[in-house]
Amino acid sequence: MFFVRCSQMVHFPCLTDERLKTRIEPDVAWKYLLFNNREDMLITWISAYYSKFEESTDIVTRSSGQTCTNKKPDAEVAEEIQIQRLFLLWDITQSMIDSICDVCCMTRTKEIVLDHLSR
Repeated sequence: MFFVRCSQMVHFPCLTDERLKTRIEPDVAWKYLLFNNREDMLITWISAYYSKFEESTDIVTRSSGQTCTNKKPDAEVAEEIQIQRLFLLWDITQSMIDSICDVCCMTRTKEIVLDHLSR
């Protein structure tokens, strides 16, 4: 399994190995996060993806709401930044968006993700 729960975030154990980042398929990760009702992670992914088009390179953490550019973040914030950087590498495809209705997850998760995509 690619994902292990760790505190508030989903931990990607392979993030420490640069070679393995390319082996996690974005569409599989998307469905996994939907299936496990991780709307927080999906919102992070959506925000990271669309920030590329807004020419924003700053990473804002949910826990502090502050941009982490000049200070050394704590472990939880560092993990969040690492995951956001991974999400910046992955596109959100139309097939991923279409799969939202088909994946077995809570209606609330589907609605939150669709709402965030519509912004």
